[in-house]
Amino acid sequence: MLYYVLSVLWMTSYLHIIDAVKAFPVAASLFWNSLPSDIRSSPSLPIFRQRLKTFLFRQSFPDVVL
Repeated sequence: MLYYVLSVLWMTSYLHIIDAVKAFPVAASLFWNSLPSDIRSSPSLPIFRQRLKTFLFRQSFPDVVL
């Protein structure tokens, strides 16, 4: 009986890990698609980072004027 309980617990935790691994690509694509097109179409990585930081800052602190 103990073996059965341990195997069920292991399988349950394994399935949670599998769900988490599958959930990341879904969450990442939803986040990417929620970005404005000017951020997604940035011509270089430094410009992308700058625009993304500004976007996230404005989302987090809407009352602050830049």
